[in-house]
Amino acid sequence: MHTILHIAPHLGGGAGTVISILIDEISKNKNWQQELICFESLNGYARQWSKKTNIEINENITADSQWLHDKISNVDIVHYHYWNHPATSLFMHAFKDKLARMVFWSHPNGCHIPYQFNSAVLQFPELFCIASKYSLKAKAIKQQDKKWQIQHLRYVFSCAGTNNFENTTNKKHSEFCIGYIGTVDYCKMHRNFISICKNLNIPNLKVIVCGGEQHQAIAEEAKIQAPEIDFHFLGKVKNVRQILAQLDLFIYPLAKGNYGTGEQVLIEAMSAGVPQIVLDNSPEAYVIKNNVTGLIANDTKDFIQKTKLLYTDKNYRLALSKQSKEYACQNYNIDTTVDNWLHIYKELLTRPKKKHHFNLEPQLNYTLGINLFLQALGNCQERDIYLKAIKYYPNQMPQNIINKLKQLPIILQSKTRGSIKHYNSYFNDIMLQYVIKNLE
Repeated sequence: MHTILHIAPHLGGGAGTVISILIDEISKNKNWQQELICFESLNGYARQWSKKTNIEINENITADSQWLHDKISNVDIVHYHYWNHPATSLFMHAFKDKLARMVFWSHPNGCHIPYQFNSAVLQFPELFCIASKYSLKAKAIKQQDKKWQIQHLRYVFSCAGTNNFENTTNKKHSEFCIGYIGTVDYCKMHRNFISICKNLNIPNLKVIVCGGEQHQAIAEEAKIQAPEIDFHFLGKVKNVRQILAQLDLFIYPLAKGNYGTGEQVLIEAMSAGVPQIVLDNSPEAYVIKNNVTGLIANDTKDFIQKTKLLYTDKNYRLALSKQSKEYACQNYNIDTTVDNWLHIYKELLTRPKKKHHFNLEPQLNYTLGINLFLQALGNCQERDIYLKAIKYYPNQMPQNIINKLKQLPIILQSKTRGSIKHYNSYFNDIMLQYVIKNLE
């Protein structure tokens, strides 16, 4: 029996669903013994799952602890579920020059800040596995030579299977009901979501919105901007199937340059037979099949038109519904995900444990927290702006630099998602705090 240690910063969102179901499915194979370590506390979903699963789970583990290093030394394979997170950066920094047989599975696509790949991350594990073929467009991957790509780059689509969503029965309702399930935050949701709904001009329209963390603030915006629309902002929900059963359409307009990969909720909507409408952002377009499971819109105007089309053409909508279920069952089977991972595990076992090197490029006299934050951003204009700002520490920052900081993408101003506030919450770093203070 071979041992696998899964490591994840946390088990939130779609990634948490994929990780937990993958672990459960692999557990059915008696040749593999698994453990899971989380750097954060288990959320509600994960805690319920932990009570049912038969593997050892440890939470709130310090990323640079000797206990963790000892754990790693005693297992055959480390399966790290990667995204930009301060604990991930600290883990790589602290684990350099230590032996392990390690694979990273990247849950974000790696093409856009603050989740874009950099060479230090790509070259840290023995194998680096992308979760969407869209990730092949990432600048850092393109910069790697062919030898590295052949020896160290792998692909397993991020999918937890249909999870029996194909057995969903649509509930009868009088309204035309559309819904969005996912991250309710403009760092991922399209900034014009409310405007899109407002301009549909569909009679007796009901809009259900599920997810967090900014659902209350966006609900208030909806009351002001579109009081005539029957919005239902429900926050995070436990029973997604129950929501999908109420929907005529699943609308999923995401921000351009979002960090998605498999978008498990799209697969669940597809499996439940709810036609999907997305914008032509590459991550989503790699999941749905245009004119088969749903429609891909060129822009927000086209998104509105395509939503209206599926409202007026019930036969077309029902045809997409039927095709969605069939396509999901044929293409998003959890067995395929498991088989791909078992293949990678077996490949890893043919390779010896190796020393891991994290090539941090420290800035002179900078703290660890700010260095790891800058490293995680990779080479980009946003990183250059932060560098210019930090050069003024501890003195007064010029207003033109402050203005540039305030114009950075909204995702870099969030409390989590690899932002400067996220890194400061972890490191309590005086130089990170200097920048944050100038943003207030």
